[in-house]
Amino acid sequence: MPDTQDQPVERRLVELFRSLGIERAHVVASTSWDWAGLVASHPEVIASLTLVSPGGLDVDLLRPIASKLLVIGGEGDGVARLAASPAMPGAVGREIEGYVGLPWADPARDHTDVMCAGILDHVHATAGGTPPLSVDASEGEVAGITYSIEGHGPPLVLIPLMLAPSQWAPLIPRLRERYTTITLGGQELGFVPLLEDRARTTGYTRLVGSMLDAAGLAPTDDLLEVGCGPGSLLRWMVASERVRRVVGVDINDYLLGEARRQADLEGLGDAIDLRQGNAESLPFPDARFDVTFSSTVMEEGDADLMLGEMIRVTRPGGKVVVIVRSVDIPWVVNAGLPLEVKARVEAPGGGVAKRGCADSSLYRRFRDAGLRGTLMAPQFLPMQAGDGRGVLLRRVLEGMASVLDRDDAAVFADAVDEARNAGLLSVAWPHHCAVGSKPE
Repeated sequence: MPDTQDQPVERRLVELFRSLGIERAHVVASTSWDWAGLVASHPEVIASLTLVSPGGLDVDLLRPIASKLLVIGGEGDGVARLAASPAMPGAVGREIEGYVGLPWADPARDHTDVMCAGILDHVHATAGGTPPLSVDASEGEVAGITYSIEGHGPPLVLIPLMLAPSQWAPLIPRLRERYTTITLGGQELGFVPLLEDRARTTGYTRLVGSMLDAAGLAPTDDLLEVGCGPGSLLRWMVASERVRRVVGVDINDYLLGEARRQADLEGLGDAIDLRQGNAESLPFPDARFDVTFSSTVMEEGDADLMLGEMIRVTRPGGKVVVIVRSVDIPWVVNAGLPLEVKARVEAPGGGVAKRGCADSSLYRRFRDAGLRGTLMAPQFLPMQAGDGRGVLLRRVLEGMASVLDRDDAAVFADAVDEARNAGLLSVAWPHHCAVGSKPE
């Protein structure tokens, strides 16, 4: 069997479409790395495209299919307004009142009627020439992409919705009444490939490993990861023999499904116990674990509640380990950039929940929660070409380019290419890290 590890997403999607007999499909998606390649290289297979909080819009890329485009965004996030502007003739933009398009937001659950009506209206308006798909309900996998088919009618393909816990599930009962609804997943779509590649990045595992070492983690310890996502770090911990058995909890059942599937594929399922639960109300008794750990999770909810719950389920004398992104320390990009461009791409990022933590307040929170002997350790996650599959670095560079205008983006791309060709390209991502002991 040929190695498809580096096969582009668009090629995987086309292979899936052909396998299912799809000539043209209505596509609903979010993050650009899932759909941009398909738009660029195979626009003929797209009957319509609905984007939910895509983060940004490449007007030049999307303009040729603007008449097929619907963009759904939150209040004031700009993407829906751009879609409805003269720059995108024929496109439709809809803002959802009360919705903020953070990656972990749950629009399908919280705005089911509005989302469903918008998608159904748009697909109906663009349905001409899209034949029904004669496929029975089934599940399977093609080219590393998993699929689940429900309903009858023209094909409607649902690509993962970032970190949303409910994904598309609340909409499917209504969508499948009129369309063959095909829900996609797997290790190659949505946020999963980024999280998986991060765990393959030497700098990240070194960062996490140093904090677990500081906590004195022993192979026989009971460890809980809060917000384990697709289980990337749990599998790394077990495979590297840092610990024999681990428990992971996440609010996102979709990501947990990916975690279970991948753990079984790697023969690690017996060593990894996965539970669904909210980090603000963990489903475990008091003093259950020797070490509780979370990485880039406290940004997404009430950080004090999360920390309190981690302390509650940690035994007296046990350790609490937390890593968060930093929005108060600049990034570092090693490329020959003009100072103005460099300042813009290295500016601290955002995307933090109202009560989340992504700054040095992490250390104060540890103190105020009663943890002792806290190690306060701001660190950089270094990334360079050749790390993992390159997914993390590529996504980071794309995000940096998205804050620039066209001219500066071209300057940035040239500088990055020059640094990469010289073997000097690297990016350092700032994080705040802490280890504290629960009093005896």
